[in-house]
Amino acid sequence: MNALGKTKEAFHIILFFSLALLGATSCDFASQSDFRSATSPAATQPPTPQAVYPPQVANPTPSLSVELPRPSSAENMVVCPNFNTLPGIDTSGHQPNIQWSSVQKAGQVYGYVKATEGLTFANTAFLNDWSIIRTVGMARGAYHYFHASDDPVDQANFFLSAIGSMVDDDLPPALDWEVDDNAGMQANIQGALIWLDTIERATGKTPLIYTTARFFNKLGNPIEFARYPLWIAETEVICPKIPPPWRNYAIWQWSMRHVSGVKTVVDLDLFNGSNDQLDRFTHNGTLSR
Repeated sequence: MNALGKTKEAFHIILFFSLALLGATSCDFASQSDFRSATSPAATQPPTPQAVYPPQVANPTPSLSVELPRPSSAENMVVCPNFNTLPGIDTSGHQPNIQWSSVQKAGQVYGYVKATEGLTFANTAFLNDWSIIRTVGMARGAYHYFHASDDPVDQANFFLSAIGSMVDDDLPPALDWEVDDNAGMQANIQGALIWLDTIERATGKTPLIYTTARFFNKLGNPIEFARYPLWIAETEVICPKIPPPWRNYAIWQWSMRHVSGVKTVVDLDLFNGSNDQLDRFTHNGTLSR
């Protein structure tokens, strides 16, 4: 082979290995880019003070699906909201003179109002709020703050007398269960079950349970409550932790901020589903799809 032929051969060899190296590097860059895009935390940044609502993270579990309960011994499970969520607020009687028309115009779809607590507290603003929420076109719901140290049937009747009659498209009643009154685990569990059963029989709607993962863990995550929809409370996180026996939640209380029409800060909630699902939820009080 002459000198020119050797030079051409060397050039071809160098060119071949250069292209092979470039291809391998390009593939490596592409795979790294794909990995970053799949795992980057930028897609799920936590809420900022300027954010109106928390980020909508796709939940692989269908919203409000009915599934077998998890065992009481299971760990808490982080469950992100679905793409389809609906904003709302809940009030406790510490927010006077709420302008519900402004709340509705600010994009809130529903409002839960505290009606009673134990056997002694009745929210004096309840009846006014209860009436106006419906008038402005929002879905309305009522909740009772439970005390295990008080008789559960008396508490249920106290709540029922405060809310009066419910209409078909009212949201299911809710049990706010976040203190144990040092009454013991069994007194809490049996009392809550009696309250829930009494309310369900009286209203025809399956009540929700508002609680925190920490509180329910303290009670031993009793599996008897799996049939009741969960309203989970955990604020300023990307996705809440839910305790056994639940696998999903109906509502997430995610923050406390200012909303147009409310003079003070107020609890903000997300219904974990679409408008159609909220409509079914209000009418039959269950999470059926």
